Amino acid sequence: MRRVRIRQWLLLALRTLALVFLVLAFARPTRTAEASGVFGDDGAQSLALVVDNSRSMLFRDAQGAFLDQAIDVGDRVLESTGPGDERTIVPMSAPPEYRPVPFTTPGPARDVVAELAAAPGAEPLTSAVARAASVLESAVHPRREIVVVSDLQAATFTDSASVNLPEDV
Repeated sequence: MRRVRIRQWLLLALRTLALVFLVLAFARPTRTAEASGVFGDDGAQSLALVVDNSRSMLFRDAQGAFLDQAIDVGDRVLESTGPGDERTIVPMSAPPEYRPVPFTTPGPARDVVAELAAAPGAEPLTSAVARAASVLESAVHPRREIVVVSDLQAATFTDSASVNLPEDV
């Protein structure tokens, strides 16, 4: 009886650990800068911020114009980046000659976001995310993320889940 009880407790502990690890896997926890020395790298990331600056972002709600809200969210995202991170701004309505450039400090990237204005000719979100992914292919850091700030209007959101991203993005 004692042996069966020990086995049941061990089985319960293993099942509990499996559930904890499953929850942690879905939560995608991140390391803090304090723990980076333990894991051997600086934890820096390459970030591509896709900002919707289409004409639909001129609409307003109780908090103000969608574009102003997007600029505020983009600014907060850039503010939360670390000192060694790369930041690239990818507007959805950009002139053909615009080439996204990675910034090593948040100041110039925040200036680019603050100067964004609504413009016609926004590309679909799929294209903007694909363009951001192509920028991240040549990124310095192994941790690469794309952050999208948009009103998700149907005209720009069509087929957005169909974009093929590199495996490490």
